[in-house]
This record gives sequence, C-alpha cells and structure tokens, in this order.
Amino acid sequence: MLGETKFKNENIFSIAFATIFLKTIQKYETFNEKEWKDAIDSFKDAIINRKNDIELFELFEYLNNLCSVSPKPFVLLIDEVDSARNNQIFLDFLAQLRAYYLKRDSISTFV
Repeated sequence: MLGETKFKNENIFSIAFATIFLKTIQKYETFNEKEWKDAIDSFKDAIINRKNDIELFELFEYLNNLCSVSPKPFVLLIDEVDSARNNQIFLDFLAQLRAYYLKRDSISTFV
C-alpha cells in the first residue's frame, strides 16, 4: 500500500505505516476498554502533532503501547519482502520487527 516516496526516510515511512495501521484498527476494532481507547488516542495525537519527528524507534514505542493494552493479539503479515531488498528504511523496519520478536517474552509487541 506504500509507494516509493513513503520510503524516503524513517519519519515519512513511520507516519505512513502508523496512518495505515490506525485506519485498519479503527475499521475493525470493537474494544471499549478505556486503556485501549487512550492508547489509540495517544497514537493518533502523535501522528497529527509530531509529524516531523516520529521515526522507527517512536513508531515501535507506540506499537508496544497498543500491544500491551490490546485485548487481542495483533498479526502483521508482510509480503513481497524480496522486492524491498534495496530499500534501507524497510530493511531497518524488518530488523526492528525481528529484534522485538526475539525479545517477545519481555516486550509486549509479540506477546
């Protein structure tokens, strides 16, 4: 869903990914827990108010927060990875996903 310009730098990629992620959550989520709604609102506010300083680290901090309060686990499917082999931003994103996966016992992202 992301065109080449969305991979220009970490900030642009992080905002684009977060926007798609939140739109998808809002389309399908039916959770009413206050903690969940607060985490969503915090993520939305960050996208709107911090458009120039959200990089992969901050993106993953918000994802961790959402995962830690979510009543259900998230599943992220990534396809066509071979077509991104020359895209450093995407490779960094995948490396961060892997690092969080390896730490899944102590970090909420993959619990």
